[in-house]
Amino acid sequence: MTTREKILELENKKKELGTKLLESKQTKESMDYIVDNLRLINFALDHLKEIDVIDDDDSIIDVDNIIASLKRNQYTKNETMGEIMRSIQRLLFTRIEEIKNKTLATKLITNGKIAAVLQDAQGYSITPVGPRINNPKSKDPYPLGQLGGMSLLVDSYMRWDDNRVIFFKDKDEVFTLKIKDSQNVLI
Repeated sequence: MTTREKILELENKKKELGTKLLESKQTKESMDYIVDNLRLINFALDHLKEIDVIDDDDSIIDVDNIIASLKRNQYTKNETMGEIMRSIQRLLFTRIEEIKNKTLATKLITNGKIAAVLQDAQGYSITPVGPRINNPKSKDPYPLGQLGGMSLLVDSYMRWDDNRVIFFKDKDEVFTLKIKDSQNVLI
């Protein structure tokens, strides 16, 4: 189910609960239950609308909008910046997993900044050091580890603020995910 389909489903559920609340003569406990569910649905809708990517091809994650949404939301006012960053990391890992499943990508290449963030993922494992020593003059991306069954490579020639994650299937580029992070929250 896509993010937009989840948003539509939650909006329909919100309308049903709102109608139920207005039309019914229920006990205070059941009305409180409906109101709590409406609050949770509103929270989920706000969150989904903010994390829903900007353009139709789902190739951008806007960290700045996510942070603004989380700070505005009453459920996250007590969270520290570290907790907010962890939420954004989970979103990023989930998005990468979705892209991997759609494109059957076998490796991804990114800059050192995003690679450092991805090393916190639950599915990350480090590449063992082998007998081969990397050539410091080589312009090829170097292997850092495995992320969800994909090879994670770092392109040392990508700029620190070039927040792209480029997915490859064999040698063919299949998708590019852009991450907007003008406040440098991720690292």
